[in-house]
Amino acid sequence: GEGTFRTGAVNFEATPLIKAITNMERQVREPIQVRRVIEPQLARLAAQHITDEQLEELRNILRRQEERLKNGQDIIDLDKEFHHTIAKATDNNIFVGMLEALNNTLADTRIKSNMTHGGGQRGYAAHKNIFAALESHDPDKAEAETYDHIMGVERSMLRYFAEHETGK
Repeated sequence: GEGTFRTGAVNFEATPLIKAITNMERQVREPIQVRRVIEPQLARLAAQHITDEQLEELRNILRRQEERLKNGQDIIDLDKEFHHTIAKATDNNIFVGMLEALNNTLADTRIKSNMTHGGGQRGYAAHKNIFAALESHDPDKAEAETYDHIMGVERSMLRYFAEHETGK
């Protein structure tokens, strides 16, 4: 071709934009990675050890989630309670402590996932599937349902960032 072509690096201030994109990606990726590794295994163990009392506790949490969603209220605290109850059902205090320690970090994940259109309903539906697996004491199904739930949370968070954080 003809004309003048510049071959050197273009000097413009991309650093703030790159940092913002990288930070958003980390805000999604890191908590989801932790949840993807830990929570399906907690559900697997819980399916093997869960008691009738813990199943009733989860059933009550699901009822309260359903009621709040019908009234247009969020279920973020009940989401935390649901997963905490699963951790308790592993019969391993170290796992309970790990999940409690992670809850502050995971709070943002829960909030943003629930803020997307239908996020609370999707979470509730996933919780019902996880509960059914736990109730049938099926470790494989409990693990798979929990993994699917976490992947749904990741999709919700990415949707949230697309709608709110990037200005679209």
